[in-house]
Amino acid sequence: MTTSLEISVMSFKYDDLVIRLKRAKSEETLDIMYKSVLRKAEKILTGKDLVMAQIAIERALDRCQQDFDNTHLGLTRK
Repeated sequence: MTTSLEISVMSFKYDDLVIRLKRAKSEETLDIMYKSVLRKAEKILTGKDLVMAQIAIERALDRCQQDFDNTHLGLTRK
């Protein structure tokens, strides 16, 4: 049987976070989504689970920022 904490931890896995953050259509939206998921993790998790979630969130943000920068919109912005 899966506990609510296990479900919470699973929702902060890197691959799931990338999928969620990739829905952002602009850097501003990505920033809002990033801050929101970070607050949610800090509210729900503690200890090692929180640290692992924070690492996954930062990695997912970095990946999505890189992907966004490689789009036509990102390239024309530079």
